Amino acid sequence: MFCKKAFLIYKSRIALYNKGMYIIFTGGGEEVEEIVSFLEILLENIASIAIVLFEFIGVAIIIRTGVMGFVRWLRHDDRTGIYLAQGLAMGLEFKMGSEILRTVIVRQWQEIVTVAGIIALRAALTFLLHWEIKEERRNEASTGKQPQF
Repeated sequence: MFCKKAFLIYKSRIALYNKGMYIIFTGGGEEVEEIVSFLEILLENIASIAIVLFEFIGVAIIIRTGVMGFVRWLRHDDRTGIYLAQGLAMGLEFKMGSEILRTVIVRQWQEIVTVAGIIALRAALTFLLHWEIKEERRNEASTGKQPQF
């Protein structure tokens, strides 16, 4: 059975809500600071693992798309371009997700600006790839070709 838990932090008190009961930790600010510090470290570690995982998935998708796109190109497949665009867009979505998670652990303004710039560039690339996919599908519809998914 799923156990619902929530932490509430207010004026040097921490309340743990568990199965309909509140357990309240009061006392000096040091105890509360230790718990908050532990939770921050835990969040940073989870975010760091997720960042690496999303980056890995994005790179794997881009590599697979590139290899399969090359194979399609060798076979003279007319849909190679749209296949490449879709794969690159998917890979960039995962990489953009990792950058968004990276904003959780950055602490300095310079790092925040750098991450924001990376997110903006990846968003622009994703937008351009989706636009290219839409145009390719529109061209296929106008020439009478059936889209192959």
